[in-house]
Parts: sequence; structure tokens; C-alpha cells
Amino acid sequence: MSEEPSHTLGTLCLSIMTGAKKTFKNPLTYIGAIIVGGLSLLTRDYEWGVLTPFFIPLIVQAAIRILAEYEYRAMVAGKTDAAPDDNPEIANISDISTFSALFHRLQETGEPQLLIKIQINPASEVVRLNEPNGLTAESIMIRRIETIIQQNFEDAIIVKVSFNAFMVVLTGDYETHESRLHDFIDENSPCKIDIKGRIYLPKLLIGITPLGSHAGESFSRLEFSIQKAFLSAGRAYWYVSEDSKEFNEYRQKRLGLRAVRQALDDSELGLYAQPIVALGDTPSENKYEILLRHYRTDSTVEPPVEILKHANFNKMSQEIDLYVINLLCQNYHQLDNADKNAIYSISINLTSASFTSPRFAGILRDLISTYDVPKDKIILEITETIANQNISIAIRTMEKLKNSGFKLALDDIGIGSSNFHNLSHFPVDYYKIDRVYSEEILTSPETRRFIQLVIDIGKSKGKKIIAEGIPDEETLKILTEMGIDYSQSFLTGIPKELIKAPKFDTNAKM
Repeated sequence: MSEEPSHTLGTLCLSIMTGAKKTFKNPLTYIGAIIVGGLSLLTRDYEWGVLTPFFIPLIVQAAIRILAEYEYRAMVAGKTDAAPDDNPEIANISDISTFSALFHRLQETGEPQLLIKIQINPASEVVRLNEPNGLTAESIMIRRIETIIQQNFEDAIIVKVSFNAFMVVLTGDYETHESRLHDFIDENSPCKIDIKGRIYLPKLLIGITPLGSHAGESFSRLEFSIQKAFLSAGRAYWYVSEDSKEFNEYRQKRLGLRAVRQALDDSELGLYAQPIVALGDTPSENKYEILLRHYRTDSTVEPPVEILKHANFNKMSQEIDLYVINLLCQNYHQLDNADKNAIYSISINLTSASFTSPRFAGILRDLISTYDVPKDKIILEITETIANQNISIAIRTMEKLKNSGFKLALDDIGIGSSNFHNLSHFPVDYYKIDRVYSEEILTSPETRRFIQLVIDIGKSKGKKIIAEGIPDEETLKILTEMGIDYSQSFLTGIPKELIKAPKFDTNAKM
């Protein structure tokens, strides 16, 4: 049933939207309010339905929020008069390049300098979207704090950073100014701001660090001090000394993150393949394990030890795994037919991050399917240490991968806390004994007994046994007699290049 809406309802919408003009300064906001309100007057033949009275306020509120967000973004970009005018006498420090000029000027004085960054707590950004005047409050507060700094620290150099932050440079060290800084912080955070009868209490974040001997390090320490102040629940300020152990760890982490990111983004990593050679009566099959290699600009190729360490430290191990699988899948059909047809299986190591990820199995299936790589040629290797972290979850994950068509290998057996009961229950196809045991078998009866026990358990469960890192012919002979099925070592096969890093090979895809 159609019902003609009353002019009262349309007029109400128009009034509400037009009233938004009192909240926002931008003229476009006012125009938008008239358009939205006017549309409500024109919908005379609309079938409202029973729930219309509930939807109208929501529509109006949504329109107001959209216009409020536009107002906020415009002010941030400096496109409206709500944003304060920049002081042309104050240089702007926005990044390390602009900071460097100030740094060298300060170093020329030959005196110790203290860097202080004062910023509004960015957590208030959520409030600003609901209340655009919050942005104005921050700008007013920053100007007020600048004035207080100038009044209390006569020799202070004040440098603009952004609309809600600035930097202060004081001559002297932290001990010289510590007492006055504490008094200043206690008196001014939070700071009460009154705008058109509304009270705002924006909180300050204050980072403090001495000027060091390097611009980049000083800038990073200052940013780190602000981060610590933000993450600290009970302190509005944070001092970071030049010899801060915490900062040095953070800096190494950041440098490592940059190295990992560059290696991945620039496709500097390629794949080598090491043969896994059949022993004794085991049928000869061309099995290989994928080994990651870092290709450098000086033409050297080396194991990416540091890259993997930093990736693990920065929780990027799964990205490394996906890079390897992507590179293999995208280039699999470009391998020489002789190489491709000769490959019986390819083993890929999975990190803990990938193995424990609930989405990884699905991502892997999609990649293999997209690039039409035979599943029966892929062996996924999981270390015993990872598997033992949570036995029940490990078994379920392994079964899921097995049901998807992949073969599995339990790697580095003996390195973790080996539990022979658990070992027999993992649904894998291969056991891989770590190189440490291969190297000790001639000198340690305990090692020989351990290896024999692993072989016996594996054979009873239908597993194939691979020994890694066999050092010499005598050890190879003993392990073969004990029942080892395969050898993976430089003695029986050195790694060879399979897929060159795409950065240095125009034919490689990534």
C-alpha cells in the first residue's frame, strides 16, 4: 500500500541537515545538507513501509558522518580555514631529509643538545571524525604549548613538524632540564581547551633524546621515544638515551626488516635444488630439496642466513615461505623438460608460522592448482620441534595437508626433544635424521642406537628414512647397512641452481 509522506517529515529532514551547517565550517557541507534534505521532500510517491521511522534517523546520521569526515580530511590537508596558518618563520621537519639540515646546524655549535618532540596523542583521531572541532582543539593546544615552551625555556628552538606536533631543541643534556621538563609535563598534559563552549582535553605525547653523532640515528631515537610514550599506559613522556639497549634492539629489527622487505620486493631470492639420493636397494628416484639462495649485486650467491633470521624476528617467515612456493609454481613449467621430467619430488621447508596458520593450507592448494603443478611431486617438510609444540594440532594439520594430496616429511629428527611415541603417530611419509647424528655415528654408540631406533619405528610404520649431512664414505656405508633409504648431503650431491632470482633473470617470473 502506497502512502504519501507528509511535508512535516521532509521538512524535519531538511531542518536536521541544514542544522549541520552550525557544526561544520566548509560551505560544501551546507550545500550537501540542503541537497540531502531536499531529496526527502521530493520522494512523495515512495512506499515507506513500517520501518521507515527507524531508517530516516540512521540515513540522516550517516550523511552527517560522511560530511564530517570530509570536513576533517579537508582540514588535515589545509584546504579550509579551520586549519591554523603555518608560521613562515618556522622550518618544517617532516622526515629525515628535512631533519638533516637542522641536525648539521646544531652540530656546528659544538654544545650538547636535547631533542624533544611534542605531539597530540593520535588515539584522539577517532574522536575527531565524530567532532571536527577536535582538530581545531589540537591546533590551538599546539600553539598554546609552543607559547609556554618559549616562556619557560628562553633558549629553545621550536621547529614545526605537523599540524599537531612540533620539535623543541634545548642546549644542554637531559639532567640539566629534567626538573623543568617534569614540571612542564605535569602542568600541561592533559591541557584544557574551550572551543565555542565545548571542552576538549587532548593529551600530549613527549619524546626526549640527546642529539647524537648521526642524523638518522638521532631522528630514529626521537621517533622511538614518541612510540614508547604512546604505548606507555602511565607516562606521557619517554626519554631514550644514546646507549639505550631497547632502542638498539629496535633499530636492528628495523634494519633487518628493511633487508627482508628489499629481498622480497626486488626478487633477490632464487632457488637451488639439492639431490636426495637413493641408497642400497631403494629404487632410484630423482628427489630434491629446495634451498633458498640470496643473489647479490656483486654476483655472489649465498644462503640467506641473515635474511631468514630477520624474517623470523620480524614475524615475516610465512612471507618467505609464500615467496618460495610462488617462485617455484610460477616457473615450474618453464624449467627445461629434461629437468622437469627428471624431478620425482621436490621438498619444501615450512616454517612454524605457515604450518600453524589456519589459512595456509588453502593458500597452498590454490597456488598449486592455479599454476598446474602436480601435487604428488610436492613434499612439505615440518621440523620435529614445530610438530612437538602441540601434538594434536600438528596431527590435524598434517592430515589436512595429506588429504589435499601433498606428501609430508618430518625434518631435523633428534634436534628437538624427541618423543618416540609421538614420532610414530605423525602421519608423514618420510623421517629426516639431522646431520648432527650422521656426523657422530662413528664415535658415539648412543647416537647409533638412536638412529637405529628411528629407523625401526619408521620401517614399522611404512616410512622412508633420509639421513642428512653424511660426512664420508665410511659413514655412508654404515647408514646404508642400518637401513637408511636416502642420503641428502654434499657427499652424494651438491645443490645446483634451479630458478635464478628474478631480479637477475628476465625469463624468471615473480
